[in-house]
Amino acid sequence: MPAPARKLALQSTTVRLPQYLYEEARCAVQKGVTEASSLNDLFIESLREKLKQLRRSQIDAAFAEMKNDQHYRREAEKITADFAANDSITIKSSVTED
Repeated sequence: MPAPARKLALQSTTVRLPQYLYEEARCAVQKGVTEASSLNDLFIESLREKLKQLRRSQIDAAFAEMKNDQHYRREAEKITADFAANDSITIKSSVTED
């Protein structure tokens, strides 16, 4: 039995758009070139996608900072050294099995 659909709380707001952007979005919905069935749905989909991109950018920026983190680099080098012996054994055994 499927779970009951959860109703999302909606918040109304007013958005002022440049007219050309409004017309282009309205035209895209009317022509069916988007999966959105209404201008409102297109705004929601677009905003959701933009926020997703922003979150990804923030995560990428945090990872980029790791290259400057000396503590992280020392830990990564230690882990690499700890596994080097196992990696060597694995490589040797795979070569001899062929």
